[in-house]
Amino acid sequence: MSLNTYTSELERNPLQRKDNKRLCTCFLVCDPLTSIFSPGILWFFLPMTYSDEIKPFSLHLEEAFLKDLRDRIKSTRFPPADLRGSQEFEYGSPLNHVKRIAEYWADGYDWRARESTINQLPMFTTKLWAGVEGPEPEALNIHFVHSRSEDEDAVPLLFIHGWPGSFLEVQKILPLLQSGHGQKFHIIAPSLPGYGFSDAPTAVGFGLDQAGLICHKLMLRLGYKKYVGQGGDIGAMVLLSMSKNLEICKSLKGYHLNMLSTREPTFTSNPLSWIYDKLVPYNEYEKKAVQRKKWFLTQGSGYRNEQSTKPQTLGYGLSDSPVGLLAWIYEKLHDWTDKYPWTDDEVLDWVMMYWANPNGPTPTFRMYRENAKTSFDELMKGGDNRPWGMTSFQMELFPAIERYARLRPGMKFWAQRASGGHFAATEKPGELVADIRKCFGPGGAILNVRKKNSAAVNSLQAKL
Repeated sequence: MSLNTYTSELERNPLQRKDNKRLCTCFLVCDPLTSIFSPGILWFFLPMTYSDEIKPFSLHLEEAFLKDLRDRIKSTRFPPADLRGSQEFEYGSPLNHVKRIAEYWADGYDWRARESTINQLPMFTTKLWAGVEGPEPEALNIHFVHSRSEDEDAVPLLFIHGWPGSFLEVQKILPLLQSGHGQKFHIIAPSLPGYGFSDAPTAVGFGLDQAGLICHKLMLRLGYKKYVGQGGDIGAMVLLSMSKNLEICKSLKGYHLNMLSTREPTFTSNPLSWIYDKLVPYNEYEKKAVQRKKWFLTQGSGYRNEQSTKPQTLGYGLSDSPVGLLAWIYEKLHDWTDKYPWTDDEVLDWVMMYWANPNGPTPTFRMYRENAKTSFDELMKGGDNRPWGMTSFQMELFPAIERYARLRPGMKFWAQRASGGHFAATEKPGELVADIRKCFGPGGAILNVRKKNSAAVNSLQAKL
Protein backbone atom coordinates (compact mmCIF):
# COMPACT_ATOMS: atom_id res chain seq x y z
CA MET A 1 0.00 0.00 0.00
CA SER A 2 1.41 3.38 -0.99
CA LEU A 3 2.11 6.00 1.66
CA ASN A 4 3.03 8.75 -0.79
CA THR A 5 1.01 11.60 0.68
CA TYR A 6 -1.69 11.89 3.25
CA THR A 7 -2.83 14.29 5.93
CA SER A 8 -3.47 13.43 9.56
CA GLU A 9 -5.86 15.27 11.84
CA LEU A 10 -4.02 13.97 14.90
CA GLU A 11 -1.43 16.72 15.28
CA ARG A 12 -1.59 20.22 13.81
CA ASN A 13 -0.59 23.76 14.61
CA PRO A 14 -3.87 25.39 15.67
CA LEU A 15 -3.42 28.17 13.11
CA GLN A 16 -3.38 25.60 10.34
CA ARG A 17 -6.44 23.57 11.25
CA LYS A 18 -9.14 23.39 8.64
CA ASP A 19 -11.78 24.48 11.13
CA ASN A 20 -9.75 27.62 11.91
CA LYS A 21 -9.65 28.43 8.21
CA ARG A 22 -13.41 28.10 8.00
CA LEU A 23 -13.85 30.38 11.01
CA CYS A 24 -11.69 33.02 9.34
CA THR A 25 -13.75 32.81 6.16
CA CYS A 26 -17.03 33.23 8.04
CA PHE A 27 -15.55 36.12 10.00
CA LEU A 28 -14.53 37.79 6.75
CA VAL A 29 -18.12 37.69 5.50
CA CYS A 30 -19.49 39.14 8.73
CA ASP A 31 -16.83 41.81 9.27
CA PRO A 32 -14.44 42.10 6.30
CA LEU A 33 -12.57 45.20 7.50
CA THR A 34 -11.67 43.68 10.84
CA SER A 35 -10.89 40.30 9.32
CA ILE A 36 -8.43 41.64 6.77
CA PHE A 37 -6.18 42.92 9.52
CA SER A 38 -6.59 40.05 11.94
CA PRO A 39 -3.71 37.60 12.46
CA GLY A 40 -5.94 34.70 11.55
CA ILE A 41 -6.76 36.01 8.11
CA LEU A 42 -3.10 36.78 7.41
CA TRP A 43 -2.33 33.13 8.06
CA PHE A 44 -5.20 32.23 5.75
CA PHE A 45 -4.05 34.34 2.80
CA LEU A 46 -0.26 34.28 3.12
CA PRO A 47 1.67 31.37 1.53
CA MET A 48 1.80 28.51 4.02
CA THR A 49 5.26 27.64 5.27
CA TYR A 50 3.95 24.81 7.41
CA SER A 51 2.24 21.71 6.14
CA ASP A 52 1.42 18.40 7.75
CA GLU A 53 1.74 16.67 4.41
CA ILE A 54 3.90 13.55 4.31
CA LYS A 55 6.10 13.39 1.24
CA PRO A 56 8.07 10.48 -0.21
CA PHE A 57 11.83 10.91 0.00
CA SER A 58 14.48 9.62 -2.37
CA LEU A 59 18.18 10.24 -1.83
CA HIS A 60 20.21 11.66 -4.70
CA LEU A 61 23.52 13.49 -4.36
CA GLU A 62 24.52 15.75 -7.23
CA GLU A 63 27.63 14.91 -9.25
CA ALA A 64 29.16 18.27 -8.33
CA PHE A 65 28.86 17.35 -4.66
CA LEU A 66 30.52 13.97 -5.24
CA LYS A 67 33.32 15.55 -7.29
CA ASP A 68 33.99 18.05 -4.52
CA LEU A 69 34.12 15.15 -2.05
CA ARG A 70 36.67 13.25 -4.14
CA ASP A 71 38.77 16.38 -4.63
CA ARG A 72 38.85 17.03 -0.90
CA ILE A 73 39.86 13.44 -0.16
CA LYS A 74 42.70 13.56 -2.68
CA SER A 75 44.02 16.85 -1.30
CA THR A 76 44.15 15.61 2.32
CA ARG A 77 47.29 16.38 4.29
CA PHE A 78 47.85 13.31 6.48
CA PRO A 79 49.79 13.21 9.76
CA PRO A 80 53.41 12.02 9.54
CA ALA A 81 53.85 8.27 9.26
CA ASP A 82 56.90 8.05 11.54
CA LEU A 83 55.07 8.97 14.73
CA ARG A 84 55.19 6.00 17.07
CA GLY A 85 51.75 4.54 17.66
CA SER A 86 50.27 6.15 14.55
CA GLN A 87 49.48 2.70 13.15
CA GLU A 88 47.76 1.46 16.32
CA PHE A 89 44.21 1.99 17.57
CA GLU A 90 45.61 2.87 20.99
CA TYR A 91 46.31 6.37 19.68
CA GLY A 92 43.15 6.67 17.59
CA SER A 93 42.31 5.71 14.02
CA PRO A 94 45.50 4.16 12.55
CA LEU A 95 47.08 6.06 9.67
CA ASN A 96 47.34 3.00 7.42
CA HIS A 97 43.65 2.17 7.92
CA VAL A 98 42.48 5.72 7.25
CA LYS A 99 44.66 6.08 4.14
CA ARG A 100 43.40 2.80 2.72
CA ILE A 101 39.73 3.64 3.26
CA ALA A 102 40.23 7.20 1.99
CA GLU A 103 41.80 5.94 -1.23
CA TYR A 104 38.90 3.56 -1.72
CA TRP A 105 36.45 6.37 -0.96
CA ALA A 106 37.95 8.53 -3.69
CA ASP A 107 38.44 5.92 -6.41
CA GLY A 108 36.52 2.72 -5.63
CA TYR A 109 33.46 3.43 -3.52
CA ASP A 110 30.36 3.21 -5.71
CA TRP A 111 28.06 5.78 -4.17
CA ARG A 112 25.37 5.34 -6.81
CA ALA A 113 25.07 1.65 -5.94
CA ARG A 114 24.97 2.43 -2.23
CA GLU A 115 22.45 5.20 -2.86
CA SER A 116 20.23 2.77 -4.74
CA THR A 117 20.33 0.32 -1.83
CA ILE A 118 19.43 3.03 0.67
CA ASN A 119 16.54 4.14 -1.52
CA GLN A 120 14.99 0.70 -1.19
CA LEU A 121 13.96 1.79 2.29
CA PRO A 122 10.49 3.40 2.33
CA MET A 123 11.51 6.95 3.25
CA PHE A 124 9.44 10.09 3.79
CA THR A 125 9.62 13.60 5.21
CA THR A 126 7.16 15.78 7.09
CA LYS A 127 7.31 19.08 8.96
CA LEU A 128 6.90 19.10 12.73
CA TRP A 129 7.11 21.90 15.29
CA ALA A 130 10.28 21.77 17.35
CA GLY A 131 8.80 23.00 20.62
CA VAL A 132 11.77 25.24 21.54
CA GLU A 133 11.16 28.79 22.66
CA GLY A 134 12.52 31.45 20.32
CA PRO A 135 11.59 34.57 18.38
CA GLU A 136 9.58 32.43 15.95
CA PRO A 137 8.19 28.90 16.13
CA GLU A 138 10.53 26.53 14.33
CA ALA A 139 9.17 23.83 12.04
CA LEU A 140 11.65 21.09 11.17
CA ASN A 141 11.44 18.88 8.11
CA ILE A 142 11.91 15.41 9.59
CA HIS A 143 13.16 12.48 7.52
CA PHE A 144 12.04 8.99 8.50
CA VAL A 145 11.66 5.39 7.40
CA HIS A 146 8.12 4.01 7.64
CA SER A 147 7.45 0.38 6.77
CA ARG A 148 4.06 -1.10 7.56
CA SER A 149 3.64 -4.80 8.18
CA GLU A 150 0.90 -6.69 6.37
CA ASP A 151 -0.03 -8.30 9.70
CA GLU A 152 -3.12 -6.60 11.12
CA ASP A 153 -1.87 -7.36 14.64
CA ALA A 154 1.49 -5.67 14.08
CA VAL A 155 2.80 -3.42 16.85
CA PRO A 156 4.03 0.09 15.92
CA LEU A 157 7.72 0.28 16.87
CA LEU A 158 9.55 3.60 17.08
CA PHE A 159 13.24 2.85 16.46
CA ILE A 160 15.57 5.69 17.50
CA HIS A 161 19.20 5.64 16.36
CA GLY A 162 22.23 7.03 18.17
CA TRP A 163 25.58 8.66 17.39
CA PRO A 164 27.59 8.06 15.22
CA GLY A 165 24.76 6.03 13.75
CA SER A 166 21.76 7.07 11.70
CA PHE A 167 18.52 5.70 10.32
CA LEU A 168 20.71 3.15 8.49
CA GLU A 169 20.88 1.21 11.75
CA VAL A 170 17.38 -0.07 11.01
CA GLN A 171 18.40 -1.74 7.73
CA LYS A 172 19.17 -5.20 9.09
CA ILE A 173 16.43 -5.51 11.69
CA LEU A 174 13.55 -4.13 9.59
CA PRO A 175 13.04 -7.24 7.42
CA LEU A 176 13.52 -9.52 10.43
CA LEU A 177 10.85 -7.70 12.44
CA GLN A 178 8.36 -8.06 9.60
CA SER A 179 8.97 -11.69 8.63
CA GLY A 180 9.30 -15.14 10.15
CA HIS A 181 7.49 -16.38 13.22
CA GLY A 182 6.48 -14.27 16.17
CA GLN A 183 5.23 -10.75 16.68
CA LYS A 184 5.33 -8.46 13.62
CA PHE A 185 5.93 -4.72 13.73
CA HIS A 186 5.23 -1.53 11.85
CA ILE A 187 8.64 0.17 11.76
CA ILE A 188 9.13 3.92 12.14
CA ALA A 189 12.77 5.02 12.18
CA PRO A 190 13.24 8.81 12.17
CA SER A 191 16.45 10.69 11.59
CA LEU A 192 16.78 12.71 14.77
CA PRO A 193 16.76 16.49 14.18
CA GLY A 194 20.15 17.50 12.80
CA TYR A 195 20.97 13.94 11.74
CA GLY A 196 20.77 12.37 8.30
CA PHE A 197 18.30 14.29 6.19
CA SER A 198 16.27 15.92 8.96
CA ASP A 199 16.48 19.67 9.46
CA ALA A 200 18.80 20.87 12.20
CA PRO A 201 17.27 22.95 14.99
CA THR A 202 18.79 26.43 15.11
CA ALA A 203 17.62 27.37 18.61
CA VAL A 204 19.72 26.88 21.71
CA GLY A 205 18.24 24.35 24.10
CA PHE A 206 17.12 21.64 21.70
CA GLY A 207 17.89 18.50 23.69
CA LEU A 208 16.47 15.12 24.60
CA ASP A 209 13.05 16.41 25.62
CA GLN A 210 12.55 18.23 22.32
CA ALA A 211 13.84 15.29 20.27
CA GLY A 212 11.42 13.02 22.11
CA LEU A 213 8.55 15.39 21.43
CA ILE A 214 9.39 15.39 17.71
CA CYS A 215 9.39 11.57 17.69
CA HIS A 216 6.06 11.49 19.52
CA LYS A 217 4.49 14.00 17.13
CA LEU A 218 5.70 11.92 14.21
CA MET A 219 3.99 8.83 15.59
CA LEU A 220 0.74 10.76 16.01
CA ARG A 221 1.09 12.22 12.54
CA LEU A 222 1.27 8.67 11.19
CA GLY A 223 -1.85 7.67 13.10
CA TYR A 224 -0.23 5.65 15.90
CA LYS A 225 -1.97 6.65 19.11
CA LYS A 226 -0.31 3.73 20.93
CA TYR A 227 3.21 2.54 20.23
CA VAL A 228 6.40 1.12 21.74
CA GLY A 229 10.01 2.23 21.39
CA GLN A 230 13.47 0.76 20.95
CA GLY A 231 16.84 2.46 21.13
CA GLY A 232 20.45 2.51 22.21
CA ASP A 233 22.94 5.33 22.75
CA ILE A 234 21.17 8.69 22.29
CA GLY A 235 18.08 6.77 21.19
CA ALA A 236 17.91 5.15 24.63
CA MET A 237 18.27 8.53 26.30
CA VAL A 238 15.50 10.01 24.14
CA LEU A 239 13.16 7.15 25.11
CA LEU A 240 13.95 7.59 28.80
CA SER A 241 13.22 11.29 28.42
CA MET A 242 9.92 10.48 26.70
CA SER A 243 9.01 8.17 29.58
CA LYS A 244 9.17 11.17 31.93
CA ASN A 245 6.63 13.14 29.88
CA LEU A 246 3.17 12.23 31.18
CA GLU A 247 1.44 13.38 28.00
CA ILE A 248 3.71 11.25 25.80
CA CYS A 249 3.19 8.30 28.14
CA LYS A 250 -0.46 8.20 27.15
CA SER A 251 0.82 6.82 23.83
CA LEU A 252 4.23 5.32 24.63
CA LYS A 253 3.19 1.99 26.13
CA GLY A 254 6.70 0.71 26.79
CA TYR A 255 10.23 0.59 25.47
CA HIS A 256 13.24 -1.67 25.03
CA LEU A 257 16.82 -0.46 25.45
CA ASN A 258 20.15 -1.94 24.45
CA MET A 259 22.20 0.65 26.31
CA LEU A 260 21.85 1.83 29.89
CA SER A 261 24.42 3.13 32.32
CA THR A 262 23.68 1.58 35.71
CA ARG A 263 25.17 2.48 39.06
CA GLU A 264 25.35 0.69 42.40
CA PRO A 265 22.87 1.89 45.04
CA THR A 266 23.84 3.94 48.06
CA PHE A 267 22.85 3.11 51.61
CA THR A 268 20.61 6.16 51.79
CA SER A 269 18.90 5.60 48.43
CA ASN A 270 18.18 1.88 48.86
CA PRO A 271 19.61 0.27 52.01
CA LEU A 272 18.45 -3.29 51.26
CA SER A 273 19.91 -3.25 47.75
CA TRP A 274 23.09 -1.72 49.14
CA ILE A 275 23.47 -4.54 51.65
CA TYR A 276 22.75 -7.17 48.98
CA ASP A 277 25.32 -5.56 46.72
CA LYS A 278 27.97 -5.73 49.41
CA LEU A 279 27.25 -9.37 50.26
CA VAL A 280 26.85 -10.85 46.76
CA PRO A 281 29.97 -10.71 44.54
CA TYR A 282 29.84 -9.97 40.83
CA ASN A 283 29.49 -12.86 38.39
CA GLU A 284 31.80 -13.10 35.38
CA TYR A 285 29.53 -11.05 33.13
CA GLU A 286 29.34 -8.27 35.69
CA LYS A 287 33.10 -8.28 36.25
CA LYS A 288 33.68 -7.83 32.52
CA ALA A 289 31.03 -5.11 32.46
CA VAL A 290 32.88 -3.15 35.12
CA GLN A 291 36.16 -3.53 33.21
CA ARG A 292 34.56 -2.38 29.96
CA LYS A 293 33.06 0.70 31.61
CA LYS A 294 36.42 1.56 33.16
CA TRP A 295 38.08 1.30 29.74
CA PHE A 296 35.50 3.61 28.19
CA LEU A 297 35.73 6.26 30.90
CA THR A 298 39.53 6.33 30.90
CA GLN A 299 40.39 5.68 27.24
CA GLY A 300 37.31 5.96 25.05
CA SER A 301 35.32 9.01 26.13
CA GLY A 302 37.45 11.93 24.95
CA TYR A 303 35.11 12.59 22.03
CA ARG A 304 32.25 13.11 24.48
CA ASN A 305 34.09 15.82 26.38
CA GLU A 306 34.79 17.78 23.19
CA GLN A 307 31.30 17.40 21.72
CA SER A 308 29.71 18.29 25.07
CA THR A 309 31.72 21.49 25.56
CA LYS A 310 32.89 23.04 22.26
CA PRO A 311 30.96 21.40 19.41
CA GLN A 312 31.29 24.45 17.19
CA THR A 313 35.09 24.31 17.27
CA LEU A 314 35.06 20.64 16.33
CA GLY A 315 32.59 21.32 13.56
CA TYR A 316 34.93 23.53 11.53
CA GLY A 317 37.45 20.80 10.87
CA LEU A 318 35.05 17.89 10.43
CA SER A 319 32.69 19.86 8.19
CA ASP A 320 35.61 20.73 5.91
CA SER A 321 37.65 17.52 5.84
CA PRO A 322 35.94 14.27 4.83
CA VAL A 323 39.01 12.29 5.89
CA GLY A 324 38.98 14.00 9.28
CA LEU A 325 35.33 13.00 9.66
CA LEU A 326 36.15 9.46 8.55
CA ALA A 327 38.88 9.15 11.19
CA TRP A 328 36.62 10.60 13.90
CA ILE A 329 33.87 8.04 13.22
CA TYR A 330 35.99 5.04 12.20
CA GLU A 331 37.70 4.93 15.58
CA LYS A 332 34.31 4.51 17.27
CA LEU A 333 33.12 1.87 14.83
CA HIS A 334 36.22 -0.18 15.63
CA ASP A 335 36.49 0.39 19.38
CA TRP A 336 32.80 0.23 20.26
CA THR A 337 32.01 -3.10 18.61
CA ASP A 338 32.85 -6.65 19.58
CA LYS A 339 35.27 -7.44 16.74
CA TYR A 340 32.57 -6.76 14.15
CA PRO A 341 34.05 -7.19 10.63
CA TRP A 342 33.20 -3.80 9.14
CA THR A 343 33.52 -3.63 5.38
CA ASP A 344 34.86 -0.44 3.85
CA ASP A 345 31.48 0.08 2.18
CA GLU A 346 29.68 -0.12 5.53
CA VAL A 347 32.09 2.32 7.14
CA LEU A 348 31.70 4.81 4.31
CA ASP A 349 27.92 4.45 4.25
CA TRP A 350 27.85 5.54 7.89
CA VAL A 351 30.29 8.40 7.31
CA MET A 352 28.33 9.57 4.26
CA MET A 353 25.23 10.06 6.41
CA TYR A 354 27.19 12.83 8.15
CA TRP A 355 29.08 14.21 5.16
CA ALA A 356 25.97 14.31 2.95
CA ASN A 357 23.93 15.92 5.73
CA PRO A 358 23.01 19.37 4.32
CA ASN A 359 24.20 20.90 7.62
CA GLY A 360 27.25 18.70 8.00
CA PRO A 361 28.08 16.89 11.25
CA THR A 362 28.09 19.95 13.55
CA PRO A 363 24.39 19.80 14.61
CA THR A 364 24.89 16.23 15.83
CA PHE A 365 27.73 17.42 18.08
CA ARG A 366 25.57 20.23 19.45
CA MET A 367 23.09 17.71 20.82
CA TYR A 368 25.83 16.55 23.21
CA ARG A 369 26.31 20.15 24.33
CA GLU A 370 22.60 20.61 24.97
CA ASN A 371 22.46 17.40 27.02
CA ALA A 372 25.78 17.80 28.83
CA LYS A 373 24.11 18.02 32.23
CA THR A 374 21.70 15.15 31.60
CA SER A 375 23.05 11.74 32.60
CA PHE A 376 21.54 8.28 32.54
CA ASP A 377 21.35 8.59 36.33
CA GLU A 378 19.08 11.62 36.02
CA LEU A 379 16.97 9.99 33.32
CA MET A 380 16.50 6.90 35.48
CA LYS A 381 14.79 8.98 38.16
CA GLY A 382 11.06 9.65 38.16
CA GLY A 383 8.94 9.24 35.08
CA ASP A 384 5.68 7.43 34.57
CA ASN A 385 7.26 4.02 35.14
CA ARG A 386 6.40 2.76 31.68
CA PRO A 387 6.98 -0.99 31.37
CA TRP A 388 10.37 -1.49 29.81
CA GLY A 389 12.89 -4.14 28.85
CA MET A 390 16.65 -4.31 28.55
CA THR A 391 19.20 -6.32 26.60
CA SER A 392 22.76 -5.87 27.83
CA PHE A 393 25.55 -6.74 25.40
CA GLN A 394 28.89 -7.69 26.95
CA MET A 395 30.99 -5.24 24.90
CA GLU A 396 28.66 -2.26 25.17
CA LEU A 397 30.49 0.89 26.32
CA PHE A 398 29.12 0.41 29.81
CA PRO A 399 27.15 -2.85 29.91
CA ALA A 400 24.15 -2.70 32.22
CA ILE A 401 24.22 -4.81 35.37
CA GLU A 402 20.91 -6.49 36.09
CA ARG A 403 20.75 -5.95 39.84
CA TYR A 404 21.17 -2.21 39.29
CA ALA A 405 18.90 -1.95 36.25
CA ARG A 406 16.05 -3.49 38.23
CA LEU A 407 16.18 -0.58 40.67
CA ARG A 408 14.25 1.42 38.05
CA PRO A 409 10.56 0.53 38.41
CA GLY A 410 8.69 -1.03 35.53
CA MET A 411 11.26 -3.51 34.22
CA LYS A 412 9.45 -6.43 32.61
CA PHE A 413 12.19 -8.01 30.53
CA TRP A 414 15.91 -8.60 30.95
CA ALA A 415 18.45 -10.36 28.74
CA GLN A 416 22.22 -10.31 28.60
CA ARG A 417 24.33 -11.39 25.67
CA ALA A 418 27.86 -12.73 25.99
CA SER A 419 28.94 -11.03 22.78
CA GLY A 420 28.02 -7.90 20.86
CA GLY A 421 28.82 -4.26 21.37
CA HIS A 422 27.44 -0.76 21.02
CA PHE A 423 25.74 -1.09 17.62
CA ALA A 424 23.45 -4.02 18.40
CA ALA A 425 21.14 -3.58 15.40
CA THR A 426 24.15 -3.87 13.08
CA GLU A 427 26.32 -6.36 14.98
CA LYS A 428 23.68 -8.70 16.38
CA PRO A 429 20.42 -8.06 14.50
CA GLY A 430 19.04 -11.57 15.09
CA GLU A 431 19.61 -11.48 18.84
CA LEU A 432 18.20 -7.97 19.15
CA VAL A 433 15.07 -8.85 17.18
CA ALA A 434 14.53 -11.99 19.27
CA ASP A 435 14.62 -9.92 22.45
CA ILE A 436 12.34 -7.22 21.01
CA ARG A 437 9.81 -9.94 20.22
CA LYS A 438 10.08 -11.41 23.71
CA CYS A 439 9.61 -7.96 25.16
CA PHE A 440 6.67 -6.80 23.04
CA GLY A 441 5.10 -10.03 21.78
CA PRO A 442 2.04 -11.80 23.23
CA GLY A 443 2.58 -12.33 26.93
CA GLY A 444 5.52 -9.93 26.92
CA ALA A 445 5.99 -6.60 28.63
CA ILE A 446 3.56 -4.61 26.51
CA LEU A 447 -0.05 -5.59 25.94
CA ASN A 448 -3.12 -4.06 24.28
CA VAL A 449 -1.22 -1.93 21.77
CA ARG A 450 -2.35 -3.49 18.50
CA LYS A 451 -6.13 -3.13 18.48
CA LYS A 452 -6.07 0.41 19.84
CA ASN A 453 -4.16 1.57 16.78
CA SER A 454 -6.27 -0.08 14.12
CA ALA A 455 -9.04 2.53 13.87
CA ALA A 456 -6.73 5.53 13.51
CA VAL A 457 -4.43 3.85 11.03
CA ASN A 458 -7.29 2.48 8.93
CA SER A 459 -8.78 5.97 8.82
CA LEU A 460 -5.55 7.32 7.39
CA GLN A 461 -5.23 4.53 4.86
CA ALA A 462 -8.74 5.26 3.59
CA LYS A 463 -7.56 8.70 2.49
CA LEU A 464 -4.98 7.31 0.07
